[in-house]
Amino acid sequence: MGIVEEEIGRRYGFALFLLAKEKGRIEEMERDLEQITNLFKTHLLLRNILMHPQVKKENKQDILEEIVSENKDLLGFLRLLIEKRRIGYLEDILEEYKRRKREFYKVSQAYLFSPFPLSSWEREEVSRLLERLLGRKVKVKERIEKELLGGLRIECEGRVYDWTVKKRLERIAEVLRWG
Repeated sequence: MGIVEEEIGRRYGFALFLLAKEKGRIEEMERDLEQITNLFKTHLLLRNILMHPQVKKENKQDILEEIVSENKDLLGFLRLLIEKRRIGYLEDILEEYKRRKREFYKVSQAYLFSPFPLSSWEREEVSRLLERLLGRKVKVKERIEKELLGGLRIECEGRVYDWTVKKRLERIAEVLRWG
């Protein structure tokens, strides 16, 4: 993602979050935005129509009205994205919206990398450990990395906690080198 995409995602995601917060509909807005973003990603025909420069803005907005009839605030926001030719940034906008929501609720996002799926108990233990370390609620997203030999790596708030077998072997090799 380039600087321009990040800035557009930041600006529009923040604006949508402020609107949802003002209306008291933070969760609902996230759910609806996530649904439309997933639809946009998975249905290439829809994506191509909404992004095609020769399709009239009014036609694009009519299509969106059929899809998002319940959430008038989101519909208005999507119409603005069509008008400003920013509809292609939905994923970036969603990510920023989620980031703002976590910040608002004082929740950190952690990524847990392991070579195999962890049990729910193990995930909860990691979450509790991080919550004690950071002093705030932590949402853990698990990612499987088959190339890891064993152990865990956690990335949270710009920090990396690496307890993988590979990292441990590197540390042992370093100690043996400098013995």
